[in-house]
Amino acid sequence: MESCDICGVKAPFKRKNGTHYLEVHHIEWLSKGENDLLENTVALCPNRHKNAYIKLVKRQKKTKG
Repeated sequence: MESCDICGVKAPFKRKNGTHYLEVHHIEWLSKGENDLLENTVALCPNRHKNAYIKLVKRQKKTKG
């Protein structure tokens, strides 16, 4: 995988061997007991990964407030 699943930007990180990689985001959190399966993940650039967590935190605050 060489581009973000959301915005399509090319993977910004490089391994020592020169291959690119993205950050993995679990759609359903492992900490909530979900499975660590490929079907439960998306590959995201750092900006989209951070935005995903910001939106989740805001959503959680709304449901608690």
